[in-house]
Amino acid sequence: RELYYAKHSYDVFTMDMFIKMINWKVAIDHDFKVTTGGYCKYLKRYLTQEEMERFSAVFPDGSYEDIWKRLFIMYDYFAELAEYVADKLGYVFDFEETKKVREFLQKRYEEYLVNCKRV
Repeated sequence: RELYYAKHSYDVFTMDMFIKMINWKVAIDHDFKVTTGGYCKYLKRYLTQEEMERFSAVFPDGSYEDIWKRLFIMYDYFAELAEYVADKLGYVFDFEETKKVREFLQKRYEEYLVNCKRV
């Protein structure tokens, strides 16, 4: 229950990699001829409405519960993007590792819920 640490980790470490992956998808879809601009200010130009809604859904409101919820939304979307990017660029996508990381996150979330009930 360390809100700033959780929020900082989400924003700085997790979001940074997610943004890179979504930018790679945009680049692939446009033959690497476009940019989403500084801090992705033009990202909306290159995403469908559905993609933009999914992207918007990764931003938490600041509560612990919402951070967890958005983390899973981001993770699942990231995995889809990573699989797409890997396929288009000729890389191997490790489904097993992706599954293990998701399971690890789920276990941590369950531990969090148990600890919340103790408080």
